[in-house]
Amino acid sequence: MFSTKVSRFFLSKNQMKKIKILYIMIDEKYISTLHLKKMLGLSIRATKKIMEELTEEIDFYKQPNQSLQLIYCDNVYCWNPKFCYESCMKILYQLKKSYFIQSSLYKSLFFMMIERSCTLTEFSEKLSYSQSYCYKLMDQLNEFFQVTHLSLKIIKEKKLFKLLGDELEIRQLNYYIIAAVYSSAEWPDYLTERKKIVRTQRYLQLEKYDQLSPSNQLKKDLLLGIFQEAIENGFKIQTVSQNDRELYEFFVRDSDRKKLFAFLQNNYCLKTSDNYNESFCFELLSHHVVPELIDKNEKIRMGRQLIKSNYDNEFLKKELLFLNKICTRYSLTNDESAFFLTDLTTKILILKNFHFWKFYEMSEQSQKIKNVPNQLVYDVEELIGSYFKEAERLHCVKYLANICYYNLLVMDKNVLKIYTEFYYKSSYKEVVEQFILTTYNNNKVGITPDFSEADVIISDGIPYHMNEQTKLFYFSDSSNPKNWEELASFLQKQLISKNIT
Repeated sequence: MFSTKVSRFFLSKNQMKKIKILYIMIDEKYISTLHLKKMLGLSIRATKKIMEELTEEIDFYKQPNQSLQLIYCDNVYCWNPKFCYESCMKILYQLKKSYFIQSSLYKSLFFMMIERSCTLTEFSEKLSYSQSYCYKLMDQLNEFFQVTHLSLKIIKEKKLFKLLGDELEIRQLNYYIIAAVYSSAEWPDYLTERKKIVRTQRYLQLEKYDQLSPSNQLKKDLLLGIFQEAIENGFKIQTVSQNDRELYEFFVRDSDRKKLFAFLQNNYCLKTSDNYNESFCFELLSHHVVPELIDKNEKIRMGRQLIKSNYDNEFLKKELLFLNKICTRYSLTNDESAFFLTDLTTKILILKNFHFWKFYEMSEQSQKIKNVPNQLVYDVEELIGSYFKEAERLHCVKYLANICYYNLLVMDKNVLKIYTEFYYKSSYKEVVEQFILTTYNNNKVGITPDFSEADVIISDGIPYHMNEQTKLFYFSDSSNPKNWEELASFLQKQLISKNIT
């Protein structure tokens, strides 16, 4: 979800207050009127009015078979005994989504990203706003672009309003404002029909697409839909470094890229250079938003290829020097070094070519890793500092240092590696992982994406092919406090057994 800095453009003050209250109510289960009054800076009367509205909205969005209810008693708001964490989170999501899609600025942003240019009359008639209000919305969009550091701008040229700026930023913004608001099972109405995109996916016969989860398939479809629609409308990506593209193509030998290249060549009138740029950007962005497209073994293979090659690239040479420092300091194995290098290279390519830090800063980062060693931050800055302007360098260094540190924590032999997998209640995964990372020191635990290397597996089922040394914790119900207590006790025992203190 968007950060407060971004949300304020799309949501009213009351809507943001309701979301804040609901977060507190989900965490604390109750809140007093006096505390609410102080927190919101409102009178008792205004506070009660907001709570009445929130109560009505909760009743509206809850499922017909749910008895969840917000109760007011003795100047305290609390949940009824039927409180269910999962149900509350679903209501919170529905509430946020409804606020955003009703926002006139949100609608305007979508419209301009699709149309790219329009007359004032077209804008007014399409969105059913007065022309004077449309001018105000254009100004607000420009302010939004400025605050979020995007290079985009809406200008008036004769009778047309035009959205100008980096094409890749426009497409990324299109993706992220969908992903931040819509669920993993929804397709926005304004995009090309998903059936058409799925047909394209089937035609391309992209590897691993059918093996992806439904939510990851949706992400891939969204990206393809955004790229395909932009190409069909004649918009091209221009700002790609040829050296970076050639480096990526060197170590990522992906047959999907060739299929996509052939598809674009056969269906659209693109120059060869434009075709290369489109294929490169789509593939790299796909690998970023759907990491499952490249498994661990493939990343190790890619990393080994980079380490052993004599590929003449100044950027790669700097990376290998950085890797030597990391290997010495953290005693990485050959496979860990290769994996680390692949992940590092792709992340830097994304930062360099996609200005990804801008979108990273837009989102809520509730699980930022703290206490990153100063030496690691210094080494990262030395590695990538020269590639970025001063205004963006700090953001990029912070992002990459966090990612590097997280990878190193998981690789650390003295860290309890935890793998979470939920067959029946997939929403528990993020909740449990957030609980672990919030409760325990990052130097003690790490969430690993690799099933085989986990010390502990937390699941609502019995995973197949489980290592005999791996400990399993069966997590049944997030709304049961006893389950959380048992999980905390279990993890503490595992930390002690591994002499991690």
